[in-house]
Amino acid sequence: MSCDAVAAQWDDESWPWITDGLRHSWTLFPKAIRMRNAVLALVLGICISPAFASSAAGTYSVSWPRADDVRIHVNAQLPTGDDRLGMAQSWPGDAEPVASGGWPALVRNLTVRNQAGDACTFVAKGSAGWQLAPACSGALTIEYDVDYDSLRKAGWPAPREAMFRDANAVALVGRSLFITRQGTGAARVTFALPRGWHVETPWSPITRATFMVPSNDDLTDNLIAFSDRTIPRWSTKDVDLHVLTFGVWRDRESTVRRTLQDALRRYVQSMPLPRRPPYLVILLPQNDTGGESFRASFAMNALLDGTRENAMAWQGRLAHEVFHYWNGWRLRGADYASSQWFQEGFTEYMAATTLRQTDAVSSTEFAATFAEHLRTAGRLQTPLDTPGTHKGPPLYSGGALVALSWDALIRQSTGGHRRMDDVFAALWRKTDRGARAYTWSDIRASLDEVAPKVDWDALYARYVSGDTRYTADEVASAVKVVSLH
Repeated sequence: MSCDAVAAQWDDESWPWITDGLRHSWTLFPKAIRMRNAVLALVLGICISPAFASSAAGTYSVSWPRADDVRIHVNAQLPTGDDRLGMAQSWPGDAEPVASGGWPALVRNLTVRNQAGDACTFVAKGSAGWQLAPACSGALTIEYDVDYDSLRKAGWPAPREAMFRDANAVALVGRSLFITRQGTGAARVTFALPRGWHVETPWSPITRATFMVPSNDDLTDNLIAFSDRTIPRWSTKDVDLHVLTFGVWRDRESTVRRTLQDALRRYVQSMPLPRRPPYLVILLPQNDTGGESFRASFAMNALLDGTRENAMAWQGRLAHEVFHYWNGWRLRGADYASSQWFQEGFTEYMAATTLRQTDAVSSTEFAATFAEHLRTAGRLQTPLDTPGTHKGPPLYSGGALVALSWDALIRQSTGGHRRMDDVFAALWRKTDRGARAYTWSDIRASLDEVAPKVDWDALYARYVSGDTRYTADEVASAVKVVSLH
């Protein structure tokens, strides 16, 4: 039986039973069911991660022996590859020693051994990782510790991008934890935590503590959560959603759950997924505002003051960050800088319209949101497709105004039968679910497919690559059209 046939039998409602069974079978189910789930684990191991068949797999054993410590031990077996060991090349600029030394600055006691068990020599290359001796070209076993104590002493700077913990939970990014080697495809990761602690990841589970990861990117560009309580599972039919909440977020879990589930249901309709993927959300307690998305996870914090305006803002950010699963991590521009108006601006627009469509905000509040975007976009100093390094609120707002205006044109030209969701559906198909990076010609072709009567090139030249800005009257008119349909 092919993997597609297996997936066809194990979709939708059967999928959570399988993953739950794999997590809990060793302790909860009779021997016959344990045997069956062991077979399922083997089949899933083949079918979920085709990378195992196409490139060599690695294994990682991650041990956190003491809940009062911030040092994590890793043992890994890496297949034959190049002559370097490395860590992710993206790190926060305000968290020393990482800011100046990259993630290797947290690594202690690294040892490298070849297949015969002999020690391999290596030279530390700072943020670039470690240069291996020529004799170490084959498969390797590496052991090391990652010591987060410097971040703890500094008060957990950059908690969305590094690590944060309190007495009851830990959130960390895979970039900080995993040393990788080019040529490694998929990986199997097993965690050993203190008694009573649970682990959650955005990877497919084999057991409660072992996960299959399809690639190095999925390994490093994602979040991991430890908690001394079971991490809530708020799955939809199409996404296996887990959410770790810190502090005051726990009083808002019902609203968080509703917002995320409403957003996911809408987004999956236009950009369907081949099978139900895991997704992890971590809501941090810092009295600050910001979000950071990863391949199948995001971390966020917000100023929570209890006002209606404040609740609208953080609900919108939830809907924004989870949309990056599609628009940002899978739908990606061939040129990063010139595509941010679409990646960030249209994501902001989809989040805002999700709140309106689900009646989380009123039509008056929706109009006020875009009035604020108009004021913020007024600070733009460059055309939307040439922001340079100035990615921030003005760019987000400018792109959101373009999305609003273009969605209004789509609805008007199609009698209300088509909308921006249809554009994303077309782009999803044209890029083979994000397998190919898009350019403006792909976006234009998707717009043409949905609303062929509009001159999209002219609008692009004027409002994206040009310096024309939407007026208050144009924005108000577009808001009325979108609200009407």
